[in-house]
Amino acid sequence: MAPRKTRLPAFIGAAAAAAAVAYLVYSFAVKSDSDQDSFDAVESQSSSKKTAKSPKNSKITLVVSQELAQSPQIDFKQLMQVHPNLVVIVPPMVANKVHRALKSSVGHEHSHKIIRCDTDVGVIHVIKHIRPDLALISDGVGDNIQGEVKRFVGSSEALGEGAVERLAEL
Repeated sequence: MAPRKTRLPAFIGAAAAAAAVAYLVYSFAVKSDSDQDSFDAVESQSSSKKTAKSPKNSKITLVVSQELAQSPQIDFKQLMQVHPNLVVIVPPMVANKVHRALKSSVGHEHSHKIIRCDTDVGVIHVIKHIRPDLALISDGVGDNIQGEVKRFVGSSEALGEGAVERLAEL
């Protein structure tokens, strides 16, 4: 009986070809990383003159209470013009008519930044999605909201008696 042909030479050839392709890909990746690192070094030197993020452009979420939403001392339209990344979240305990009045008071250009939530979990999810630098939460809105969003925000504050003054400071 004659010995069977083995496929060992074909297998060794395929392995050698795969190793060569892997080496070429690796060497190309290392070369492009070093080029990118030198580009990043030049870019960081030229961009070191950039200033820090402006407080006017930072993302802010404001969870309003019924009293805060109806306060005549707060001009939400002006707040949204000064802070273009301000989002007002209306929790479930605020009446629908107050929500509609708030939307009409800010005008058409800012009405999309007023978000109505039907549950406290919805409020938490909206804040989590936005990931604001500052989350302002009215007292009495939801006791668990501030604790739940700590991981997703830069800082969070409870708005109590001095809510009008705090919003004026923004």
